[in-house]
Amino acid sequence: MPASRREQYTEATRRALLESARRLFGTVGYAATTLDDIAHDEGLTKGAVYHHFKNKEVMFGAVIRQVLSEALQTVSAKAAGISDPRQRALAAIDDFLDICLQAEYQQIVLRDGPAVLGWVAWKALEKEYSYPLIEAMVTGLMDAGLMEPHSVDLLVRLIVAWLIEVAFLLTETNNAPETREQAKRFLTDLLKLSV
Repeated sequence: MPASRREQYTEATRRALLESARRLFGTVGYAATTLDDIAHDEGLTKGAVYHHFKNKEVMFGAVIRQVLSEALQTVSAKAAGISDPRQRALAAIDDFLDICLQAEYQQIVLRDGPAVLGWVAWKALEKEYSYPLIEAMVTGLMDAGLMEPHSVDLLVRLIVAWLIEVAFLLTETNNAPETREQAKRFLTDLLKLSV
């Protein structure tokens, strides 16, 4: 059964509020963004925001999930088109590091994410969005004989932890492109992915 006009309007309003919140959270940050700012950006009242979201933190949670989902889709889509496990892993690492250079990702996921959601909830999101892709990468490399057999769970945790630390480093360094290249070289050497 097709959605009614009211349901379509409700969903369109929710999407517009999320777009506005994402734009503001991504540019001025969570702390500097108010629900009034988000509502005003869309020509709505604060009451309209509360109709869709309990509070600003819940709205932020929806935004960070959207950003993480898009990042996962970007990395997965390119990697899926590559049959060689080594090249697929290199492409996934490359794409993730490129995403970490984006100002919006840095602000929402890396700067505000842990502070707003708390470390435990933020790590749970990272696990939800990162682990399956890294696990597939590691398993593919082991199955192809390109990586020594080890505990997949341990390797996934170590690689994700390494990637998270590199991501944080990219938000702090004065020379992000060079740091990105050094980090990529180090991980590819560590995982013996160099051609």
